[in-house]
Amino acid sequence: MIPGLASGLVCGFKLERQENQLTLWYFQALGQGRWLLENFSHVFADEGTQGAHALLLSGTSWAGQSPIYHLERQVDYLLRPRVRKAIEAISESSFHFSPCYYPDGSPVRVSGATNKEEALLQVVRSLLRQTDILQRDFDTLPEGRKRLIWYVNSYEQVDFVYNAIQSIDTSSYWKDRVAALTSRSPLEEIDESLISRSNVENFADTNRAILIAPIAAIGRGKNMLNKEGLSAFGGAYFLVRPHPAPDDLDYKFRLALWRERKAIAEEREGNFIDVCDSWRSEGYGIFLKSLDTILQYSHKGLSKEVREGLIWSLMVLTWQAIARTIRGNQPTLVRFIDTAWAPNLAQKKAETEKDSLLKGFKYVLQPYFAKTRTGYDQIDIALVRSLYEPFYRALEKIDGI
Repeated sequence: MIPGLASGLVCGFKLERQENQLTLWYFQALGQGRWLLENFSHVFADEGTQGAHALLLSGTSWAGQSPIYHLERQVDYLLRPRVRKAIEAISESSFHFSPCYYPDGSPVRVSGATNKEEALLQVVRSLLRQTDILQRDFDTLPEGRKRLIWYVNSYEQVDFVYNAIQSIDTSSYWKDRVAALTSRSPLEEIDESLISRSNVENFADTNRAILIAPIAAIGRGKNMLNKEGLSAFGGAYFLVRPHPAPDDLDYKFRLALWRERKAIAEEREGNFIDVCDSWRSEGYGIFLKSLDTILQYSHKGLSKEVREGLIWSLMVLTWQAIARTIRGNQPTLVRFIDTAWAPNLAQKKAETEKDSLLKGFKYVLQPYFAKTRTGYDQIDIALVRSLYEPFYRALEKIDGI
């Protein structure tokens, strides 16, 4: 059904320490599963049988260099909003880089920090006690949408931030208005401050104003609306910058498979046996190279290919998370809190796309919005402008990005 890997079966073990627990993972790659998705309609063509009709519906499946999201298929149709005003309304969203600071004036970095809990604690302390940003934001949110999502990277971080609010907010002004997304079953008896993922679409029916959630848990399949059918949330705070772990095997495997799919498309000269031997050797090299990749966005030795792949992959994840707050063509308020989003800017220095993911987002999108003619395919330009223009326009408004 699917092409095998050039290098054959790839498998191995990984020993992972999580708090006080050791986990032994077994992993394997059998073949090019993405190939089946992209070629499902003619998978049996060589046998004279027409395959199943396949309709791929996803805007973010056009994602530039992303080894996770991008599909190497020509887009045949594009569904647009009926009126241009819908795009213009969303483009009125306001994005802000709003880092927190320790008492000594140093910026608080969560992603990549040695002690993430200490950093998150300071972020919560700053938002609740040291600034009035949170209250000012709530005052400006429209009626019916006076709610915020606080995004972190895991359920463990959700629990930590929730508990930090409970201990820091001695006035009880905020702690009774916060809920935490939980992975527990809705059939279990859970406190009203815990929202199961399957019930998150009913969040507007609760008396809570802030939902703490892992960024990957609130995907495009969740529409959290108010009684008017608009997004129940007026904005989002990104307390942590998303990023795969340096040894994330899932991302490295996807990178290897993506590289191999690109290599498959290349023509090779020579007799059949020699070409097969060469292809097997090349495929093995692709996997070794990918598994040895250092997944660290600001790493100086990171190749342009891998960095731009990270940018596109994390941009899709971020844009999908923000999209939960624009349902009904509504503008949104977004704050990027973690210093890791723009580490130089947090220290009043010039920012670069090699250090700042926000700058990286703008860097990969900018050529598609250039006023002068570029070397990009005109269809690709039209797609990017349709899918990412509101996001790009909001990024342009962030000072220093």
